[in-house]
Formats: sequence, structure tokens, C-alpha cells
Amino acid sequence: MPEVAYDLLGEDRCFIDMSSSMFWLGKRRTKELCKLYGTDRVLFGSDFPMWDPVSEYNAFTSIDFSDNELEDMLWHNAERFIGEKIG
Repeated sequence: MPEVAYDLLGEDRCFIDMSSSMFWLGKRRTKELCKLYGTDRVLFGSDFPMWDPVSEYNAFTSIDFSDNELEDMLWHNAERFIGEKIG
């Protein structure tokens, strides 16, 4: 049976990305889902060229996340996912 992300909560191999979701979810639900999955498991994505990366970044960073949560979702989680430092 195929697994979906919520079946894998707490699994080291499960990361989710937020590309193309804020348009439908809005800020409140986006924050709720990021907290549900864990901000240490969320990867920010803009889904370029469908959406403008700057607009998506601005919308995502306008949500009331802590600085540490944003840093994780914007790049630290990607570093852990690929196993290398970014910059």
C-alpha cells in the first residue's frame, strides 16, 4: 500500500516541501501543517516557474515562525536532506 506523508510522521526519511501549497492553504493552515509535520522536516519550495520565487518567499516568511524554524525550512533541512552544507 502506498505511503503518504502523514503515515511517516517521525520517520527520518520523510521530508515535505511547501511548493504550490500556500495559494490554497493560506497562512494559518500552512503554519498548522508545518508544525504538524515538524519544521525540521519541511523544505521551502517556490515551484518556479509556476509561481514567482520572491513572492512565494515573502509570503512564506511573513508567517509567524521563529527565526530558527524559518532557517530550518529555508535551508538547514535541505542541507540535512542532501548531506552537504549550502554556502
